[in-house]
Amino acid sequence: MVRDRPRQGIWQALRARIAVARADRPLATEALAAAEKLAPGDPSTVLARAEFALQGGDVAGAAAAAAKLRELHAGLPLAFLGGELARLDAALAAAGAAGA
Repeated sequence: MVRDRPRQGIWQALRARIAVARADRPLATEALAAAEKLAPGDPSTVLARAEFALQGGDVAGAAAAAAKLRELHAGLPLAFLGGELARLDAALAAAGAAGA
């Protein structure tokens, strides 16, 4: 899908999340940069940023992205971000940023 629609930020954000899950930091960096350029405030981009920061040990950056995601969740109830926020909060707590 990314090859068919390289200019859609949501697909770049998904590509970044997959790269993070695979621990492919260079690809995640590239895809996240594209997502942030194409769809900077999109929930999928913010979620990708949080996961990328957390994987890289940037707990403060991940907490900031999670806070932004929480704001988006409040304004976009149909985005179904609750599960992702719960998972991020648990990961942040485990990383030492409880209550971030």
